[in-house]
Amino acid sequence: MLNYYDLCNVSPSASQEEIRKSIHQLMRLWSHRTNAPQMERRQEAERMVRLLEEAEDILLDEEKRKEYDE
Repeated sequence: MLNYYDLCNVSPSASQEEIRKSIHQLMRLWSHRTNAPQMERRQEAERMVRLLEEAEDILLDEEKRKEYDE
């Protein structure tokens, strides 16, 4: 199973603000690559953007984060 904390480069004890900043930086990086001319790079970027959106949804919601941590 994918670890969202590793994906976002934060520790499990990180605050919501730290998580939000890290996700924002990674989203900016990967969003630019979704227009890459190479199909493989574009697909990888789209996959990463989806994963970051999932991580954001789970880690920034207190209830979902508690369930995920268990």
